[in-house]
Amino acid sequence: MEKIKIPFVVTREERAQIREAYLSGIESADAEKLNYIVENLPKVLRRLKKSDEAWHVQIADVAERFRTLLHRRSGVAAVGRRELVAALYYLCHPFEVIPDYVPGRGYADDALVLNTCMSRLRQRGIKLEEPSRDQPLPKSLEQQAE
Repeated sequence: MEKIKIPFVVTREERAQIREAYLSGIESADAEKLNYIVENLPKVLRRLKKSDEAWHVQIADVAERFRTLLHRRSGVAAVGRRELVAALYYLCHPFEVIPDYVPGRGYADDALVLNTCMSRLRQRGIKLEEPSRDQPLPKSLEQQAE
């Protein structure tokens, strides 16, 4: 899986804020956030896939792969699952460093979070596989530990 190429400049200050929001999301990943993802990710993916922007479609593809990893019961440690929840929650949540409705740049922060998550998962030795279509998300983070 390739990094998402962001066609806009993200300032150093914005990058720091985005990274801080993502890292804080890892610490607070819980069942409530997972439920939010289950509810909202399909809508976000549909919106991104309808876009004429290739990098938006790439964001959707990466998010689908992350959803697949989150669904997998083995090969992804609990900390990796929390990283996935934090990245997907950031993508789905409307209150971000660069809101999605900002013309052009609205998804730049989402792409940066997904890229950061991708790098961190690779550092942990987690293989990033192709998405499996129509796989449901787990109902809870605890279900993943079973």
